[in-house]
Amino acid sequence: YLDRWGRSYQQEIEQVLDKIAQALSYSFPTTELARFNAHDCSEFYFSSPFFYPVLNKSKEVYRNTQGAFDPTVQPWLEAWSHSKEVPPSAEQLRSLQAYVGLDYIVANERRAKKLKEGVRLDFGGLLQGYAADQVAALLRARGIVHMQIALGGNVVAHGRPSKGQAWHTVLEPMAAFLTATTKHPTLKVTDQAVAKVSRQTQEAAHQDIWIDPATGAFPQHTLLAAVVIAPDCITAEAYATAMMVRGLP
Repeated sequence: YLDRWGRSYQQEIEQVLDKIAQALSYSFPTTELARFNAHDCSEFYFSSPFFYPVLNKSKEVYRNTQGAFDPTVQPWLEAWSHSKEVPPSAEQLRSLQAYVGLDYIVANERRAKKLKEGVRLDFGGLLQGYAADQVAALLRARGIVHMQIALGGNVVAHGRPSKGQAWHTVLEPMAAFLTATTKHPTLKVTDQAVAKVSRQTQEAAHQDIWIDPATGAFPQHTLLAAVVIAPDCITAEAYATAMMVRGLP
């Protein structure tokens, strides 16, 4: 980011990212998300300002992709991660399907409620994009106009790095499948967000590959990577995740 007085906001940025992780990370048992997942079907009141915006965006993309983006597939992801050498049986996957579907959760800006016990959320399909948006919002609140935020495969760009120029971002998912001598493709980005996901980057990070919410199995298609441009990064990453689930039309 460009600041005429050379101020550093590194500490504030780290605090924002830490607060988001404490609220919405699936990896820690004490987060707000973990408490919601362990909660029964009574009303759950939000304690952080992050839960509802991420859930609300999840519902929007869930509807617009006919369920291709669905953060309730966590029971299936766990079944596959625990299977090791022997994959889960078709019967086991069918039994877990009863807990998959974002329509099983209703919410407003103050609280959420499960319509069925056992339903759980994992916001991994859009959380980094949301975090990038929050960092950009922090810098704008401090008067920063020109910035490029890169977090994982996500980029948020506002303003310009210099007069007459635009921010550039390399399309790493595409570059991963090119030869060493091929020029890496780039995008010029101004006042937009970009999400870039691929099978190769997911596997390299040892992250769970996308699960098809319709079957509980890994998607069977040939799509290797997806790049989405949107007004904000949470939207871009959610749709990129949905594309990697659904594949080419």
